[in-house]
Amino acid sequence: MFYRRYVDDTFCVFETEQDAVSFYNFINSQHPNICFTTDKEVDHKLAFLDVLVHNNPLDLQTSVFRKKTFTGLLTNYFSFTAFSYKIGLVRTLVDRVYKINNSWLGFHDDIKNLTLDLSYVKTFSLLTL
Repeated sequence: MFYRRYVDDTFCVFETEQDAVSFYNFINSQHPNICFTTDKEVDHKLAFLDVLVHNNPLDLQTSVFRKKTFTGLLTNYFSFTAFSYKIGLVRTLVDRVYKINNSWLGFHDDIKNLTLDLSYVKTFSLLTL
């Protein structure tokens, strides 16, 4: 039903799971050095590159995807880095949020997350022995 590719990542949508398995077996049989892997949606969500696709009954919603290993560690504003790099970081991240989201609610949520990531004051817990 749908096929898009970016470099070596492919996003496909099939009518049935059997169609997906047949296609998977076919492309993996084309050359012995090529080995595709598959991901299925979990709770109607599937991550592709930096995009989290929500498969709602009425439409698809997209938002920014963050891996479980994402720490939120970015360039410290008070570091000895050119100001233009700091502004460029913020512009790039806001532009990424704007381009990935296809709804204003998702955009708002991702901007709130970005604001938290960029804020200097973060809570740290110190363990004392």
